[in-house]
Amino acid sequence: MHAFFSHGWGHFTSSTSRPFVYSFIYLADEGDDATNLSNDRKYSQFEISSAEWTQLGLIRDVLKVCVCAIVMLLAD
Repeated sequence: MHAFFSHGWGHFTSSTSRPFVYSFIYLADEGDDATNLSNDRKYSQFEISSAEWTQLGLIRDVLKVCVCAIVMLLAD
């Protein structure tokens, strides 16, 4: 496996979310829908540090709170 996959997932994803990340990377590299990268690079070549996974987890938590707030406002 590529070095990208060897990094810890930290706070960002549970084991049930990992297949979605793998699917996205595969589809981005192999599909026609994602923009091709220059110099024959692949999306799977990018590594995300542990700190970046933590930051993504915090962003996800904030988005969940925002969605809950919107749902509560719409329910009124």
